[in-house]
Amino acid sequence: MRILTLILALCGTLCLTGCLSTQVSKSELTGEEHIFVSDYGWKLFNTIPLFRSDITLERVEAALADEAARRGKTATGLTSHRFDNIMFDVPLLVITIPIPYVVCYNEIQLSGVLQ
Repeated sequence: MRILTLILALCGTLCLTGCLSTQVSKSELTGEEHIFVSDYGWKLFNTIPLFRSDITLERVEAALADEAARRGKTATGLTSHRFDNIMFDVPLLVITIPIPYVVCYNEIQLSGVLQ
C-alpha cells in the first residue's frame, strides 16, 4: 500500500511540475526555420507557485535567444501568447472541476522565424 501511495504521489508531482521546451522545425517549401518556446506551470489560488516560480516571459525570451545564438541566427517576427486557466482540468480525463482559483494553469508561448 505504501508503494502505491508513493507512486501516486510521484505521478501527481510529475503532472504538476512545469516544463520549458524549445522546438525548431524547417519548412520544406521555403527552407525557413520556425522556433517555438513554451513554458508552463501551476499555481495554487493563482498566486502561490507549485514547484516553480519562474514562469515569466523573460525566461522564455532568454531560452529563445539562446537557441537562436546556438544556431548562429536571429529570431524575427516574434509572437507571444499567454494562457491562464483558472479552472482545474484533470489531465487525460477531460474533466474540469468547476471550482475556480484552486489550482490554476499558466503558460507562456513565444514563436518566430530564425534568419
